[in-house]
Amino acid sequence: MHIQEVTSRTMRLLISTEDRTETFNASGFLISEEGGIHLYTCWHVVSGVDWHNISPLLPPKRRRWLSLVSQHVEVLPGLTKLGGTHSFEIDLYPQGEPIWEMERTTRPAPDLNAIGIQVPNVIDMVRIPVAFPFDELCFDRSELANFMVTTGDDLLLSGFPYGYSALGEYSPAPVVLKRSLASHRYLSPTVGLLDGAGFEGMSGCPVFAKVGDQYWLYGMYNGRIFPDASLKHKPTDQLAALGYVTTMFGARAFMGLLPS
Repeated sequence: MHIQEVTSRTMRLLISTEDRTETFNASGFLISEEGGIHLYTCWHVVSGVDWHNISPLLPPKRRRWLSLVSQHVEVLPGLTKLGGTHSFEIDLYPQGEPIWEMERTTRPAPDLNAIGIQVPNVIDMVRIPVAFPFDELCFDRSELANFMVTTGDDLLLSGFPYGYSALGEYSPAPVVLKRSLASHRYLSPTVGLLDGAGFEGMSGCPVFAKVGDQYWLYGMYNGRIFPDASLKHKPTDQLAALGYVTTMFGARAFMGLLPS
């Protein structure tokens, strides 16, 4: 993949509470795979629960409606034209239960379980089946990185900080940030640290590794952590924030999607 394909395949997401009184920005991407096309984003994006600080005393408002916003695709003779906007809405609880798939191993959280939310053990990622008309904007499984990235290597994050589009509201175009892998392991072998965080609204965005002149889908950006949090600093040092990324190869294994 070249850089133009990297940016065109990043989806802008807007997630609203059940009563539609609150809306949150996020990012995501689509993979064409076994069972059809799936949208990938973070578990905390769809659940509304802080994965690092689960509070049973403060259950979140249910996030019910997810709007996926992409570029529009027009296929002409000998030409594929991108531009404008295509969007549709997904009901995250169509039968009263979450529509998403996630890591099979879960953490005990009785209060959240009681309202239908299971908490993944280490993988902050979900996939959601979608009917999406543009194959050109989907990743193929063959484009997933199946190689190791070394600490210090550069990675690219492609997302929508605070919902911002470089070409304006009516033509979704993500921004690309360069980060480096600061540690190849955080919490588990399939989660690593970045030398700097992204921004609100970029959770769920694709992360790319470059080999030669080609980019590969390496993982998903999940959010930020603060190294000084254990010191009980108030407020935490924003400049010290690190990002963390989950590899696609490892996450799919945890979700039971073993390579064929």
